[in-house]
Amino acid sequence: MTSSAPTSSAVPAAALSAGPLLHQPAPAGVTLAGVSPAALQASYQHCRRVTRAAARNFYYGLRLTPEPRRSAVFAMYAWMRTGDDIVDAQGTQHFKSDLFAAFKRLTWQVIAGDLSETDRCDCGPKGGVTFWPAFAHTVGTYGISREIIAAMLAGLQADLEHTPLVANGDLERYCDQVGSSVGLACVRIWGLRPGASPAIVTEKAIARGRAFQLTNILRDVAQDYDAVPSRVYIPQDSLLRHGLTAKSLRDWADPARCLALMNHHIGVARDYYLASAGLENLISADCSAGLWGMTRIYSQLLERIAEDPAAVFSGRRVRLSGLRKVSIAISAAARARTANW
Repeated sequence: MTSSAPTSSAVPAAALSAGPLLHQPAPAGVTLAGVSPAALQASYQHCRRVTRAAARNFYYGLRLTPEPRRSAVFAMYAWMRTGDDIVDAQGTQHFKSDLFAAFKRLTWQVIAGDLSETDRCDCGPKGGVTFWPAFAHTVGTYGISREIIAAMLAGLQADLEHTPLVANGDLERYCDQVGSSVGLACVRIWGLRPGASPAIVTEKAIARGRAFQLTNILRDVAQDYDAVPSRVYIPQDSLLRHGLTAKSLRDWADPARCLALMNHHIGVARDYYLASAGLENLISADCSAGLWGMTRIYSQLLERIAEDPAAVFSGRRVRLSGLRKVSIAISAAARARTANW
């Protein structure tokens, strides 16, 4: 394995089918030089804690996923969370760029099998247990392609060097980088049911990732605009088509125009959910319930936004109630008890 990084920032259509697709049971796992079984287990436990603390919807949606696949997804999240934290860190742009460059370099170094610098790098947790061994073990065990990792890194880079998106194609590409790439990585971890078409699964996983990410963008559009530095993910051509600017949308200055724009993008997100329908029936049966639960949470969050788009700009975060999440979890658990649902 070489340590050179792919240069493509897109999620290629062949990203999922690169290498053998996995079915039940989960693979035995690769061996990491210099990492004891106890240290590897501690790293996975660290990733679980990070996910639980930083991504409650994601964490509870995955609780029904069986081990070791559940911990593998946690490892991918902990790695991605660190990249996000670097992008959002306090400090100058130069400081954050240097930190991210080190994170990117170390990512490829670790994937190549060299974990010698993981306890000395400033781009992640220092001292004690880190996510790096679990991340390296997950990527190697489940054959997560370098193209997928490159797309994730490109999405982080796009946030770090953010410029307003111009066209809808730019928004789609960004959603692929930060959303669909995660979906493709998860599918490689979950595995496919016998007979499932890799091409169809890839297509649906990309659509599901776009749906999730666009839901996040619509929920956080005001928060992202208010951030320092400000981020605008609604494309400029969409704003212009509706006679708006990013500021007038943030201020809800023209309610009719603002509502029309929000409804347009809500409709696009709904179309992505529709295009991804049936993905749960194509991945390994014992992982389907967790994906179903996460999808219900995100799709119902989108519908909550659709009920009152202006609420996104009110200063209070649009979310599902705890009772609703419990109801979804109970339904998902019931589905998990039904074999091959």
